[in-house]
Amino acid sequence: MRPKRSSINKYAPQMRIYNQYSHTWKPYIMFSNTSNLRTKVLNTDHLGLRFNSSSNDKFGAKNIFDQKNDKNERGAIFGASTAFGLGASNDEATISSQLSKDTDVFFYNLGVSAFTGFQEVVLHQSLINYFDKIKYLIVLSGVNDLLLVNYIDEFDEELGPYFYNNHFLSGMDNMTLNNKRKIAKFFLSPFIYKDIDWTNITQKKLFEMILKNKKFKKTAFDNNTKDNLLRKYLIRNFIYWSNIQKIYKVKLFYVLQPFSTWCEKILTTEEKEIFAELDSNNLKVFNIIKSLESSYGKYAGYVSEYCKKYNINFIDSNKYFKENVKANDWCFIDRLHLTDLGNKHMANLLKSVILS
Repeated sequence: MRPKRSSINKYAPQMRIYNQYSHTWKPYIMFSNTSNLRTKVLNTDHLGLRFNSSSNDKFGAKNIFDQKNDKNERGAIFGASTAFGLGASNDEATISSQLSKDTDVFFYNLGVSAFTGFQEVVLHQSLINYFDKIKYLIVLSGVNDLLLVNYIDEFDEELGPYFYNNHFLSGMDNMTLNNKRKIAKFFLSPFIYKDIDWTNITQKKLFEMILKNKKFKKTAFDNNTKDNLLRKYLIRNFIYWSNIQKIYKVKLFYVLQPFSTWCEKILTTEEKEIFAELDSNNLKVFNIIKSLESSYGKYAGYVSEYCKKYNINFIDSNKYFKENVKANDWCFIDRLHLTDLGNKHMANLLKSVILS
């Protein structure tokens, strides 16, 4: 069930375009933004990466790295939907585009909606041949890693959770099962342990489990385990970015993305109305996002600690927003995503850091 969007559509009609599209399945990175979009709001290349401009002179470009520009230096912004610019009224209003206009550096937008920190790493590795001239790397990220360990109930402890986790497992299982096993799974799975290996289980073992009423339930991760796994995933990602910084001699910045509550934003009329509407939908993902409000101090502390350990420049955008955003500045489309003005504040922050 999709949430009601009347308030968002009233104040930000561009969201109708964003809501029309989901993701395109891709190898290794799992998924990306919808590929080859041509709209007045957002335009993407064959990989689903977003252009910095909606002008016609880019439509012959196969990918974002073919965009024409007259800048002296190059940079790249990695991240999830905030980096991608979900909520921006057009391509020119994204962080990468505004930052490119305001500096002598052309920033490519490598943001993919719903990405985890590890998917950002895999995307960088996948496109590493394009980054030989990149001088600045900005990783605008953080919230999805915290969100997913609380949102996904069961996931691989070593590799970590990701959006579409259950869809992937179910789809792959169904692809490998013959018709008899698919039928058995459909009718019998409610009565036994749902993570059973339907590809290899024998008929004898299957009925034995049913007769003995072995409906096992996998124990969910407790809060302490989730916390340890989260730290483990952060360290893995930071080790990669630290090595990239050393090997390629780039200036790397890890930016903890803004969260309306974390930056203690005084809500505008638009933000109050939109947030209230999202809360009224009572969907799990919105409830989990809201539950993260109290996690700021601990989580920001982890990120800061590991950035320091691995010699990565750390920027907490929440502090900047708290100190620089005015009470009547409408910055948030929802609790996590930014308006054009919110993107402008973020670009100003990054500009001040890069030029310092």
